[in-house]
Amino acid sequence: MNRHAGFNILELMVALAVMGVITVLAVPAFGELVKNNRLATQANDMINSLHYARSEAVNRGSNIRIEPLTAGTTWTTGWRVCIDVNVDNDCVDVTDIILRNFDRIEGASLISSQNSITYRPAGDITAATTLTLTATECTGEHIRTISLLASGHPNLTRNACP
Repeated sequence: MNRHAGFNILELMVALAVMGVITVLAVPAFGELVKNNRLATQANDMINSLHYARSEAVNRGSNIRIEPLTAGTTWTTGWRVCIDVNVDNDCVDVTDIILRNFDRIEGASLISSQNSITYRPAGDITAATTLTLTATECTGEHIRTISLLASGHPNLTRNACP
């Protein structure tokens, strides 16, 4: 009698059913993982830009400004770090020096309590500020709050969605 190696149709169907159940259980958890990682990366980008601006203010001995690319308190379209040379509270003039631009936020919104942040040469800021990063379709703990004290140090907290 010849013996054939391999799977029969019943074994193949059972294996596919088990894989289907595992996939159904794993996909929602993977989506949460992706959303958490995206928010962590975006919050870290903002904190890195704050550290960069503070460092430049101390090293250059001048005010360094961080502002959204579009006017207002919504920073979702991106932001820039600049030197406001003519001290007119914006960085759109040809005399102003743009040090670095940061990309837009994807899959979330970034709102600030201020329309800009200015670091002084001592490393402090002109006014305490709060930046809130909220995931679209917010569920669970998908809000990151960056609080800037007057000393200029950022503090990151995770918050639950309303």
